[in-house]
Parts: sequence; C-alpha cells; structure tokens
Amino acid sequence: SLYGAFGDKRELYIKSYQRYRDEAGAAMVAIFREEMPLRQRLERIYAAALDIYLSGDTGPRGCFTVVTAASEAVGDPEIRAMVLDGLTGLDKAFASCFRRAKEKGELPESADPFALAQIASATIHSIAIRSRARVPRKELEAIVKCAIDVMIGAKG
Repeated sequence: SLYGAFGDKRELYIKSYQRYRDEAGAAMVAIFREEMPLRQRLERIYAAALDIYLSGDTGPRGCFTVVTAASEAVGDPEIRAMVLDGLTGLDKAFASCFRRAKEKGELPESADPFALAQIASATIHSIAIRSRARVPRKELEAIVKCAIDVMIGAKG
C-alpha cells in the first residue's frame, strides 16, 4: 500500500523531503518578514531552527537538507536541485535581512550582506549537524550567540 500511494521509495523520499521543506520554511518565513532589529531577528531564526532540529521521537532529527538530502544529492539530479534551491533560498532570505539592517544603520557601510548571509547559513548547517550528534542545546545556543556577535560586528 505504501508503493500504491507513493510509487516507489525514491518518490516517497522526495515527497517527504518536500513536506519537510514546506513545514520548516513556514516556520521561518514569518520571522524573516516581520519587522524587528537584526539581532532579535537572528536570535528568533536560530531558536526556531533549534526547535526543529532538536525535535524527534527517538532523538534530535537535525535538518533533512543538511543531514540526509545533501548525501542523496550527489547521485540524484532532482534531489540535488531541491537541495540547491533550499540552500539558495536560505542565503537569499538572510541576504535580504542583512541588506535591510545595513540600510537602517544596524550594520557598518562596509558590511557585505551576501557574505554575512553565507555565514548565517553556515551557522544553520553547523547547528543542524551538531544537533544530530546530540550536542546539548546550551552549547548550540552558545555557538549561535557567538556567530550573531561576529555577524553583527562584522566590518564586511
């Protein structure tokens, strides 16, 4: 009956990955769109990510994109396109947030929104992997705080 509903394991995997992306994206979209100071926005984004990554019935689930889909992307062009779309979308959302903060004077004129976005995304990826390794939330939050300090204090 599983194959009757989804076709095959690959289709089930792709549909599961798409559902995860939709759910995780919905949790983040509002935070990216809402008007608030940069530090507060970043803190809320990372807190939401940790809530997702540390959930799970049998232990922390991490991030589907970083933990499993990235491995599958090597050999599957459709999954690779989905992973790249997710990574690019996150970079763009962060870049927009840094651009707005720069326009408001929350960042120095020399700040590079795209470079900061890549650091912000890399921090998301790092806490996803570390959450799967069962690094305690307090340690993950310390990493996040340090990364935010670096990004906000970054001179470009």
